[in-house]
This record gives sequence, structure tokens and C-alpha cells, in this order.
Amino acid sequence: MPARPNAEERPAKTLWDWLELLGIPVALAALIFWLNNAQGHRDHQREDRRTAQQRRAAVDAERENTLRTYLVQMADLMLVRHLLRSRPGADVREVARTATLTAVRRLDGPRRGVVLRFLAEAKLLQRRAHSDGALRVASADLRGVDLKRVNLNNADLDRVDLSRVNLDYASLNHASLNHASLNHASLNHANLNHANLSGANLSGANLSGANLSGASLLGTQVIGANLSGTDLSGTDLSGENFRGANLRLANLGRAHLSKANFSQANLAGANTSNADFGEANLSRTILQRANISETNLRLANLGRADLSGAYITGSDLRGANLKGANLGGAYTIGSDLRGANLIDAHMSGGHLSGANLSGLNLRGLDLSRSDLTTAYLVGTDLRKADLREADLSGADLSKADLRKADLSGADLSGADVRGARGIR
Repeated sequence: MPARPNAEERPAKTLWDWLELLGIPVALAALIFWLNNAQGHRDHQREDRRTAQQRRAAVDAERENTLRTYLVQMADLMLVRHLLRSRPGADVREVARTATLTAVRRLDGPRRGVVLRFLAEAKLLQRRAHSDGALRVASADLRGVDLKRVNLNNADLDRVDLSRVNLDYASLNHASLNHASLNHASLNHANLNHANLSGANLSGANLSGANLSGASLLGTQVIGANLSGTDLSGTDLSGENFRGANLRLANLGRAHLSKANFSQANLAGANTSNADFGEANLSRTILQRANISETNLRLANLGRADLSGAYITGSDLRGANLKGANLGGAYTIGSDLRGANLIDAHMSGGHLSGANLSGLNLRGLDLSRSDLTTAYLVGTDLRKADLREADLSGADLSKADLRKADLSGADLSGADVRGARGIR
């Protein structure tokens, strides 16, 4: 048939045209599928949260029921079976111990704290004369429990895990914590007077301001512990390892510290008067302005220690190693340093009045502006020493070697220089 004149010619649809037409419903279908899938995912999330919340509520209810059952059981053991008056080895004690350890395992941190506070207030943990407490909780896991200000005097806590526990301001007088784990625990201002901490792990613990007077720390681990301001007076710490410990402003008066390791520890401002540091390792220790008066430091290693401004009056430093130590401005009045190694030590501005430095090698040391009045320097090697403006009045310099020493402005009035070399 011949084509009509003026008829509009339409081009045939191409493959791309058909694809465009088909793409619209496919895109809509994909969008609907995505929306349905997202809604389903949100529904699943809500359901999971609701299930988790219900599970947590069920677990919490179970723990609360466990705590109530335990307290009722313990009340029965105390009131009916007379747990507090029972003798060691009695069946009622074993029942109480089993019930306590079982409850502790099932409870969370706060409820474990309730258990221990209950035991403390009921005096079930208190040791009596020549006897254990009515209840022993050795091996109990009490990690992370909040026991702030709790009264655990005389408590038997041997081998209990108290890691990361808060015992701030707690009272633990005469408590037994033998081989207990207290690593990273907080014992800020806690009272541990005469407590037994033998073999305990106090690594990383905070004992700032705590009272450990008379406590037993035999074999105790204190690496990285904060002992600043702690009262350790009268304690026996012989041979213990305090390497790197913070003992700033601590009280170590009358403590037994022979052969202990305090290397790189911070004892700035600490009180160690009348303590025994015989043969102790105090190398690189900070002792700035510490009170070390009347202290035994015989044969101690104080190499490169910082003793600037320290009060070392009347102390025994015979044979001590002070090589490279900083004694600038220190008060070593009346101290005995015979046989000590002072090579490369810094001593300018020191207060050495009446100190015994006889026979020492002080060659080339800086003793400028030092107070050496009435000091004993018999036979001391002071060659090339810097003694500018030093006060040597009344000092005993007999047989001392002062060749090439700088005595500019030094006061030698009343000094005994018989047999001394280098003095005109």
C-alpha cells in the first residue's frame, strides 16, 4: 500500500529504548526490596535488644535470688547452728564456707561486695587468739569489689583475690592477707597496721597515705606500687624489692631495709631516720630533701643517687658507694664516710661540719662553698679539688694532700694542717 502523504514517520525502538522501559520497574522493585530488608533488619535488632534485655533482667533476678538465699542460709547457720561459737573443723564451718564460695562465684561485683561487708559486720572473718575466724574465704574471687571504708580488722583474707578492689580508707589492722592478690587495688589511706602481707601481690597498687606500720611484707611484690606518703615505720623490709617504687614522703623511720632493692625508686622527702639500709641498693634513687639522719647506710650502693638537700646527719656511710651521686647542698653533718667511694660526686654547697672524710679520695671534686668546719680530713686526697670559699675552719687536714687544690677564698682558720701537702 502506498504511504499516505504527510504521515509522521516514527523511528523503530532500539534495544536501549527497551532497556530504559524495563529499567524503571526493576529499579522500583529493587527499592521496595531494600526498604523491606532494612525494615526487617531493624525489627531483628529491636528483637535482639529486647531478648538481651530480658536475658540481663533474668540473670540479675537470679543473682538477687542467690544473694537472698545465701543471706537466709547464713542467718540460719549463725542463729540455729551457732556458727560464731563453732570450733575449728566443725561441719557448720565447712557448710558456711561452701555456701559463701558458691554464692561469690554466681554473683556480680556489687553483690560480692554485699557478701563481704556482711561477713565483716557479722565478725565471721575475724581471727581470734590462736585460732582462725569462723569462716575462711581463701581462694575467693572478689575482683573489682567496692569495699571503701570497710572494717576488716583481724580478718582472715589469706589467698583471696582482691585485684582492683577499692579499699580506700578501709581498716585492716592486724588483718591476714598472706599471699593475697591485691594487684592494682586501691588502698588509699587504708590502715594496715601490723597486717600480714607476706607473699601478697601489691604490684601496681595504690597505697598512697596508707598506714603499714609494723606490717609484715616478707616476699611481698610491690613493683610499680604507689607508696607515696605511706607509713612503713618499724617494718622489716630486709631484702625486699622496691625497684622503681614511688615512696615520696613515705615514713620509713626505724625500718629494717638491709639488702633491700630501692634502685630508681622515688624517696624524695621521705623519712628514713634510724632506719637500717646496710648493703641496700639505692642506685639512681631520688632522695632529695629526705631525712636520712642517724641512718645506717654502711656498704650501701648510692651510685648516681640524688641526695641534694637531704639531711644525712649522724649517719653511717662507711664503705658506701656514692660514685656520681649528687650531694649538692646535702647536710652530712657529723656523718662517717670513711671508706666511701665519692668519685665524680657533686658536693658543692654541702654541709659537712664534723663529718669524717678521713682517707677518702676526693681528688678533683667540687667542694666549693661547702661547710667543712671541724670536719675530719686526715690523709684525705684533695688534689685538684675545688675548695673555693669553702669553710675549713677548725678542720683536721693533717697529712691531707691539697696539691693544686683551689683554695681561693677558703677559710682555714684554726685548721690542723700538720703534714698536709700543697699548703704554703
